[in-house]
Amino acid sequence: MIVPLDESLTQFSFELVIADDLRTLDSLQLSAALSLSTEEENPVFVCADTELVSTAKQHGLDTVNPEEAES
Repeated sequence: MIVPLDESLTQFSFELVIADDLRTLDSLQLSAALSLSTEEENPVFVCADTELVSTAKQHGLDTVNPEEAES
Protein backbone atom coordinates (compact mmCIF):
# COMPACT_ATOMS: atom_id res chain seq x y z
CA MET A 1 0.00 0.00 0.00
CA ILE A 2 1.21 3.51 -0.78
CA VAL A 3 0.62 6.05 1.99
CA PRO A 4 0.69 9.71 0.91
CA LEU A 5 3.24 11.79 2.79
CA ASP A 6 1.24 14.67 4.23
CA GLU A 7 1.95 17.20 6.96
CA SER A 8 0.30 15.19 9.75
CA LEU A 9 2.41 12.14 8.86
CA THR A 10 5.64 14.14 8.81
CA GLN A 11 4.74 15.77 12.14
CA PHE A 12 4.04 12.37 13.72
CA SER A 13 7.30 11.11 12.21
CA PHE A 14 9.19 13.98 13.85
CA GLU A 15 7.56 13.13 17.19
CA LEU A 16 8.76 9.52 16.82
CA VAL A 17 12.32 10.74 16.15
CA ILE A 18 12.27 12.69 19.41
CA ALA A 19 10.34 10.21 21.59
CA ASP A 20 11.85 6.95 20.36
CA ASP A 21 15.27 8.15 19.13
CA LEU A 22 14.56 6.87 15.60
CA ARG A 23 16.35 7.73 12.40
CA THR A 24 14.35 9.90 9.99
CA LEU A 25 13.49 7.24 7.40
CA ASP A 26 12.67 4.68 10.10
CA SER A 27 10.28 7.15 11.70
CA LEU A 28 8.57 7.79 8.35
CA GLN A 29 8.15 4.04 7.79
CA LEU A 30 6.76 3.50 11.28
CA SER A 31 4.46 6.53 11.23
CA ALA A 32 3.00 5.37 7.89
CA ALA A 33 2.28 1.92 9.33
CA LEU A 34 0.77 3.39 12.49
CA SER A 35 -1.46 5.67 10.41
CA LEU A 36 -3.03 2.55 8.86
CA SER A 37 -3.78 0.92 12.19
CA THR A 38 -7.44 0.96 13.21
CA GLU A 39 -9.60 -0.98 15.65
CA GLU A 40 -10.82 -3.14 12.76
CA GLU A 41 -7.50 -3.61 11.01
CA ASN A 42 -3.97 -3.84 12.35
CA PRO A 43 -1.25 -3.89 9.68
CA VAL A 44 1.74 -6.20 10.06
CA PHE A 45 5.01 -4.30 10.24
CA VAL A 46 7.70 -6.26 8.35
CA CYS A 47 11.25 -5.19 9.05
CA ALA A 48 14.68 -6.79 9.61
CA ASP A 49 15.87 -4.01 11.95
CA THR A 50 15.40 -5.50 15.43
CA GLU A 51 15.36 -2.11 17.18
CA LEU A 52 12.71 -0.75 14.81
CA VAL A 53 10.65 -3.94 15.19
CA SER A 54 10.84 -3.52 18.96
CA THR A 55 9.65 0.09 18.70
CA ALA A 56 6.80 -0.94 16.40
CA LYS A 57 5.73 -3.57 18.95
CA GLN A 58 5.80 -0.93 21.69
CA HIS A 59 3.39 1.13 19.58
CA GLY A 60 1.01 -1.83 19.28
CA LEU A 61 1.77 -3.15 15.80
CA ASP A 62 2.02 -6.82 14.93
CA THR A 63 5.52 -7.40 13.57
CA VAL A 64 7.52 -9.85 11.48
CA ASN A 65 11.30 -9.94 11.21
CA PRO A 66 12.13 -11.96 8.08
CA GLU A 67 15.65 -12.61 9.33
CA GLU A 68 14.48 -14.43 12.47
CA ALA A 69 14.39 -18.17 12.08
CA GLU A 70 11.02 -19.77 12.71
CA SER A 71 10.99 -22.76 15.03
